[in-house]
Amino acid sequence: MTTKQITVANVNEQIKLLYQTAFPEDEQIPWEDLVRLIGEMHLDFTAYYEGENFIGFTIVFPHEPFNWYWYFAVLPEYRRRGIAKRLIEATKAKADCMGIPCVGLLVDKGNPSGEALYSSVGLRYADASMWGGHQMKHLIL
Repeated sequence: MTTKQITVANVNEQIKLLYQTAFPEDEQIPWEDLVRLIGEMHLDFTAYYEGENFIGFTIVFPHEPFNWYWYFAVLPEYRRRGIAKRLIEATKAKADCMGIPCVGLLVDKGNPSGEALYSSVGLRYADASMWGGHQMKHLIL
C-alpha cells in the first residue's frame, strides 16, 4: 500500500466522489469548505493506493491530546479485505511519531459493523456525542 498526501492543489474527483458517497449528507462538510480547510487547519489528508489503484482516504485533524479522525473511507470494492485496519494502524503510527498518544473518532450508533471494525483494532468507548443529528459514540485508541 502506498500513500499520497492530499493538498488543495492535488485533490481530485475520485477522492471527492468517495467522500460524497461514503458519508450521510448531513455528516459532510461541504466539499469546497473541506478543501479550503486542508490548508487552513493543516489537516492530514492522505490517499491510499494498491499499486496504481486508489482505495481510500483518511482525513485527520492532528490536535493534542489526540489525532481526531474527521473522515475515513475505503472504496466499496476494497472493503472486507483488512484495508481499513491497515489505514487505522498507519494513522496511529503517524500519531506516535508526532508524539500524540491517542487517536479518536465518532462512529454512528446505527453502524455496528463500523464499531466492530474500530473495536477490533483497539478503539474503545470514551463517551456519547451528537453529530449531524445522529447519535454517535466517541471512541479512542
